[in-house]
Amino acid sequence: MATNRVTVAKVGAGTAAVTYDVAGNMIGHPQLSGGLQYDVEGRQTAANGASYVYDGEGRRVKTSYASADTYFVYGGDGSMVAEYGAGDGSAGLRYRTVDVLGSTRLVTDGARVVVGRSDYWPFGEEVIGSASYNGRDLVSGYGGGGARQKFTGKERDQETGLDYFGARYLSGGMGRWTSPDSINVRDERVLNPANTLNKYIYGGNNPLKYTDPDGRDITVFYTGTGNAGHFWMAAYNEGNGQSAIMDFGPANGASQARMIGGRDVPGNTNYASHMTSANEIRRDYASLTIETNPEETQKAITAINSTNASQPAYNLLGANCTTVCRDVLQKILDLKTNSIRPTALWSNIYLRWSKEAQQPRKATSRGSSAPQVKSTHGVDFGNPRYGINTFDFVWNLVEQQGQQRQDTKVTSKTCFEDANGKQVCQ
Repeated sequence: MATNRVTVAKVGAGTAAVTYDVAGNMIGHPQLSGGLQYDVEGRQTAANGASYVYDGEGRRVKTSYASADTYFVYGGDGSMVAEYGAGDGSAGLRYRTVDVLGSTRLVTDGARVVVGRSDYWPFGEEVIGSASYNGRDLVSGYGGGGARQKFTGKERDQETGLDYFGARYLSGGMGRWTSPDSINVRDERVLNPANTLNKYIYGGNNPLKYTDPDGRDITVFYTGTGNAGHFWMAAYNEGNGQSAIMDFGPANGASQARMIGGRDVPGNTNYASHMTSANEIRRDYASLTIETNPEETQKAITAINSTNASQPAYNLLGANCTTVCRDVLQKILDLKTNSIRPTALWSNIYLRWSKEAQQPRKATSRGSSAPQVKSTHGVDFGNPRYGINTFDFVWNLVEQQGQQRQDTKVTSKTCFEDANGKQVCQ
């Protein structure tokens, strides 16, 4: 079976064999005489004489190279807010000007003097500031004191020339990731150009159209407690900061008799308004984060917002907490199920997208056994890339959605017939 692994490459002045470990991580790179090393979770821990340390959320927090340490500090939303190292600050403030991809093109100092310019080849390798490239040596700033944030705004490690993207490292000279995508092959890889079957390709092999920020994901939440359990979901697009919450249930005061009888009652698309903290979500729900691409997540956000705006009626056998989420996932991720109960939908999603389900399974005389579906509250069984704990992150989204709803006037109503056959609208 093809692995899509490059075996020989020329990067800069170096041409050499490219080698991989058993997990598909690149351990031999033409520019790195010292090779690359990884931990059991596939995170790069050493390269070309440097070492790297990560926290419990998988974020890089320390780099050690040439007897100097650099520390990275993250804010509550998971974004890096500070970086400290030997000599930092000695050159004063620097300001970046970026292009449409977020790549640093110009660096100026506090006096508005240009101190660095950068141009890039399509996959991020920096164009050398020399006479060989249209006289760039004649323009002030090329090869100067530019920022460490280079291609698409990601940190470029001076010791390796690789770009740190959070989950993986990109080799701009090769136009490839040094580690494979953790998501196994599925239908969406064939149908969506931003994925492809090649787990090492950056941006669907179209870096002028697609970028790869830290995360564009869909997270589902499930509990089997209560009368029938509950299911809801959140979608977040890191690229544009947009998000949406789908948490649907019966409106306060809805007739229990009508619900049990399978009849429509007023629905509430802001069912999450009863939540009070991240700890409450953590206590009451299990979660599973599905790694997606920009198009999938944005479509999910649009579909969720459309459903929320329509204020549908709630029906135990029709539009309920499970089916509204199921319908979004069917459209966006080609989820094949007719589940109307939370437990059934959670099982379908777990068996397809959980981290456990994506691991190779041992073959037995009876074939490969499916993993046992788990639903421990407070655990994300998927592949979160938010940079902070899933429940803390999504609680921030819930609060944002709640504020947006307060600022928006609701103009739609739900109508139904009461026990006497009279139409009632709310």
